[in-house]
Amino acid sequence: MEVFNTNKTLLYLEDDEEIRGQFIKILTPYFKTILIGINGKEGLELYQKHRPEIVITDIKMPLMNGLEISKAIKNIDKNTKIIIVSAYQDTEYFLDAIDIGVNQFILKPIIIDKLLQAIKKSFEIY
Repeated sequence: MEVFNTNKTLLYLEDDEEIRGQFIKILTPYFKTILIGINGKEGLELYQKHRPEIVITDIKMPLMNGLEISKAIKNIDKNTKIIIVSAYQDTEYFLDAIDIGVNQFILKPIIIDKLLQAIKKSFEIY
């Protein structure tokens, strides 16, 4: 696994405590700061306060789902990079994510190398 440092701030939104803990350990070397939210409402508040350059969000969360928070964030700043993670292969989710302007859509179970490639690709595209 290639190590790189984006020197950027990540907002990571995941309601599952075990998954959240695992990925924070994995993602820490790649970011200057990692903000953590456990639901969409908290995530949007963290985004508004800190304006991270990239957001990784689960699609199914309490209070606001990943698509809702992605839309709200893109309305604030369309240049924010967003990666949605989902266990659902529903075409409707993919189409909605494209319409919102999400940068990447990754299916669970997450393969670490794919997630890291998605992060790098998000910053190379724009």
